[in-house]
Amino acid sequence: MAYIDYLKKGFEILKLNKKIISKVSKDKEATKWGVITTFLVYLVISFILAFFITLFTLGVGILFGGIIILVMPIVAVIALYLSVGVFYILAKLFGGKGTYMELFRPLALANMIYILSIIPLINYLIGIWYIVV
Repeated sequence: MAYIDYLKKGFEILKLNKKIISKVSKDKEATKWGVITTFLVYLVISFILAFFITLFTLGVGILFGGIIILVMPIVAVIALYLSVGVFYILAKLFGGKGTYMELFRPLALANMIYILSIIPLINYLIGIWYIVV
């Protein structure tokens, strides 16, 4: 399947389509596309953030903006693995039966919603929705 198909599945996951969530959780290719989605989303966010930092602060802002572009997507992927680990532990405490990777895949594809976090205050709503997913 192509990347666009996984993006479509990501939108279905955000709409809480249980059938798609179940399919994606078993699809080993979804792991790769989920990590790529997370990386690309945070790359876009880091470019926007770096632009505004550079726009409003001269000199040091250019250096800091460059560092953000290099570091933020990598940190986001690491944070994805850690946050899914927290959700996995909570799921197990409440009787969840899936594996770590079966939880990781749908959550990684659902990470595309974080592109909206560039809008002020929306990131709080996104965080709540991410828990629902």
